[in-house]
Amino acid sequence: MVICFGVNAANEKNDEFHHYLHQNVTNQTLKKVAFEADIIWDEMFSIYRGKKINELDARNFMVELVSTEMCLRRLQSKLLSEPSIKAEYLDTVDLSFEYVKAQNYIYQTMGADYQDSIISLLPNKTCGDHLTQDEIENIINKN
Repeated sequence: MVICFGVNAANEKNDEFHHYLHQNVTNQTLKKVAFEADIIWDEMFSIYRGKKINELDARNFMVELVSTEMCLRRLQSKLLSEPSIKAEYLDTVDLSFEYVKAQNYIYQTMGADYQDSIISLLPNKTCGDHLTQDEIENIINKN
């Protein structure tokens, strides 16, 4: 019964966040990356809450997380009129603490040299794994 409540609460959170994105994010490129971030953040919490992950999958997951967040930060630095996606997703103190604990849990799964392995696997171009070249250039050239 408690598990069902947790799943329903997570689904309700996702529904609220998706509604927020549709209603408040006007830039379609940012919206696209925000939905990708939502998926990866949900996966991170799933891993932290008990989904099994091995060292290799943890490393690949963290590469995707860092890549997504770098892209999101880059977009938001250019689109100052848009709302903060991560702040809206992590909308409570408890969820913010859980986010940090979840990241640390996955880092521990990876072992001691996690930072170098993540950096070596990141795409050469910020947003390169998430957006087309045209989408990247349209955002970069915005002022």
